[in-house]
Amino acid sequence: NELINKGDLSSAKKVLLVLRSYDHDMNNGENYLGNIDDVAVNFVSKFSNEKDLLTSLKIILGNPGGVTGEYGMAEGYKKINERIRPFLNHANTEVKKFFKELSEDLENREKEERRDADLEVEKMKKGLF
Repeated sequence: NELINKGDLSSAKKVLLVLRSYDHDMNNGENYLGNIDDVAVNFVSKFSNEKDLLTSLKIILGNPGGVTGEYGMAEGYKKINERIRPFLNHANTEVKKFFKELSEDLENREKEERRDADLEVEKMKKGLF
């Protein structure tokens, strides 16, 4: 959060590099910057006009990490979406907008992954693999 509070683009990019470099699922959303969601709220509040930075943050937050099984990706997206749900009612409109867009994207990705997994399971049942 100290880097975010500096408010400059160089510091913002450093924050994104740190967030990219750890598996937030394995650490229950924690790293030495603090809770990833709290860091994201501060980041969005500070850099709400920096579309490229916010896009990078969405990619980082939307990454389910390592998954297993036919429905692993879908379940990963679902888990992230459940984790960010409280931020959909945030007092800051920019934060609320950011997490709403992320939530919608995660829902769409979850549906696509479930559809694809269903097709793969059907193919396996029919011996097409």
